[in-house]
Amino acid sequence: MNKYLQTLLFLLLCVTAANATKLKGHVYDRKTGEPIVGATVSIDKTSKATTTGLDGSFELKDIPKGTFMLRVSYIMYKTVLQEIDITKEDNPHLKIYLDAAGKDLQEVSVVSQKNGGSERTARRIEQQATQVMNVVSGKAIEISPDLTVANVIARVSGVSVERNSNGDGQYAILRGMDKRYNYTLVNGVKIPSPDNKYRYVPLDIFPADLLERLEVYKTLTPNLEGDAVGGVVNMVMKDAPERFEVNANIAGGYSQLFLNRKFMSYDYGSVNHRSPSEINGKAYQATQADFSKGTLIIL
Repeated sequence: MNKYLQTLLFLLLCVTAANATKLKGHVYDRKTGEPIVGATVSIDKTSKATTTGLDGSFELKDIPKGTFMLRVSYIMYKTVLQEIDITKEDNPHLKIYLDAAGKDLQEVSVVSQKNGGSERTARRIEQQATQVMNVVSGKAIEISPDLTVANVIARVSGVSVERNSNGDGQYAILRGMDKRYNYTLVNGVKIPSPDNKYRYVPLDIFPADLLERLEVYKTLTPNLEGDAVGGVVNMVMKDAPERFEVNANIAGGYSQLFLNRKFMSYDYGSVNHRSPSEINGKAYQATQADFSKGTLIIL
């Protein structure tokens, strides 16, 4: 009895092995003939799927007999559908060629825009500079009360400002050198003076709100002109915004001199129109308490 069971079990295994077949093949690039690594090979309406190896080969196991649709796909290639007929255990070796999808990858540009007016950018420029320089960031300019570039540059160490007859700052004096030994740049380009007599540029004609940052070079380097013995003032201007923007600054202040004072009314009741001698007699010696602390009124 046991022999019959063993024989029956052996026959069932043989039938199962006969029905379970394998499918092997390679996947190549039709244009170059090179094997494609990582292509997906699957059989529709089944759970059988695999990927190609380093030599482009693939193997699908335990495929039942019948007619199926083989699907081969890979990125940037056209998907190939091929009908296969699984009829025996040793199926023919498949060679599948994939064509390019015909969509060439265009140039990819990665553009990054930094905030040139931030404090971090200003400090990084100072650290990476090959010369002695100071940078006033646009953020610092925004929170300061300075209206012109001449007022802004007065906050830089080693820089003093020559003032005009009204007391407003006008010309920068770098490292103690006279204003004629300095020159002014706008975005790295030297600008002429508006004065037909002198070549130095007054800084009070530039509003501080136009600056992204203010750079002050204090050493003479080969890339600078020979008249920059004292130093260079480079005004980096803001770029035009990409969309419509409205910026407004609102400031307020107060003085305690004008608080708790009644300027529109006056208490005349506390005013004494007669002198202490008129009240107490001519022999009376007046004291400080006899006089009011209010405003004197001359009648």
